[in-house]
Amino acid sequence: MYKHLERIVINGVRVLLPSFTGFLVSFIIIRFYSKDIWGQIAVVLLYANLIIHIVSWGFSDYLIRKFSTDPGSMRDKWVEILNNKFLLFIPFAVFIGIYFKNQTTAILICSYVLLKIISGSYDPIIIHTKKYFLSILSELVYISTVILTICSFPKEEINETKLLLSLSIGELCRTSLLILVCKKNVFPAITFKIIFLNYKSAFSFFLLRFTGLTQSRIDQIFVNHYMNNAEKAFYQVLATLLLFSLSIPDIIVTPYLKNLYRSKIEVIRKITNRILLISIITIPLSIFSTEFILVKFYKFEFNNDLLLPCTLILFPSYYLVTKFYLLFRINKTNWVVLLSFIGTVINATACAMFVPAYGLYGALWSTAISQWGTFLVYLLLFNTKVTVSLSPKQGPEL
Repeated sequence: MYKHLERIVINGVRVLLPSFTGFLVSFIIIRFYSKDIWGQIAVVLLYANLIIHIVSWGFSDYLIRKFSTDPGSMRDKWVEILNNKFLLFIPFAVFIGIYFKNQTTAILICSYVLLKIISGSYDPIIIHTKKYFLSILSELVYISTVILTICSFPKEEINETKLLLSLSIGELCRTSLLILVCKKNVFPAITFKIIFLNYKSAFSFFLLRFTGLTQSRIDQIFVNHYMNNAEKAFYQVLATLLLFSLSIPDIIVTPYLKNLYRSKIEVIRKITNRILLISIITIPLSIFSTEFILVKFYKFEFNNDLLLPCTLILFPSYYLVTKFYLLFRINKTNWVVLLSFIGTVINATACAMFVPAYGLYGALWSTAISQWGTFLVYLLLFNTKVTVSLSPKQGPEL
């Protein structure tokens, strides 16, 4: 039991540590350099991460499943998938080179994205071999290198280019560590063949991840278009803190995953009710922590008018987290994709209406409307179907 709990904790640290390192870099830049500089880099990182997500194509989830069913294919399949990613990266690299007139900026963005793609390719190996400490170590190496590189420049010289250089050097060190440690898992299976069937095999995973990402990022795209750099910096930090809070239900439900996949619907209702009860404590704490961090650490102003939309954004995830796993259980991944797509459409429509007129408040309320819209669509369209699909005799009692 303790080993199982220890594994959950370590994996939780592995999942949450990148968010913390993101906070740390943004805190250093905003607090000691300039909000405008972070506002500029936040826009670049938003679109860079979208490119990384598209190029990754859901291959990580696909490989995790593949390694579980056919461990002997690890070397060959990993290299195949890496080649698939390289092929997808080429048109984006060309676009970046054409779009950015400053070639130094273009080269640094391409370097950062490419290194991030390579380092992210090791996630399925880390998860399959349970090398969670390696993931934590690589993240610590990354953030240490980034901070040291930033601090090596005179304060007056820090700009968008220097930050991109620091992030790229950090990714280079992280990638080098992963290559060195995992070389026995993937080398010497070097090949340059492209298996186009892999794109089709991983497409459902891509849709699932991409719709979820766009639903959670569409508000930031509108903010980046309509707001100034200082407002972009504030919203980027606020949105990241809210996303961190939205991950809490997943962390809470992790110990119950076995029960979600095996137990009767009555037992699952009890688990959902427990999580909702926990939300009475965790949501106010999350909102308080968000305000505290923004005001005390980042020195931003936090208007009390933001409290209600922030609270409304968080609540539906505590109910829906178990429901999504139930949809996976009855092999209705397409319903999860549909829910995410509906949420994205609602968010984009609301942002188009409210962000130009109400700015940051419009973006937050749009996200809240999207979250509750997804919640209501599930209740109206899928809740009864899921209940019927789960046989009353299915699974053991707790």
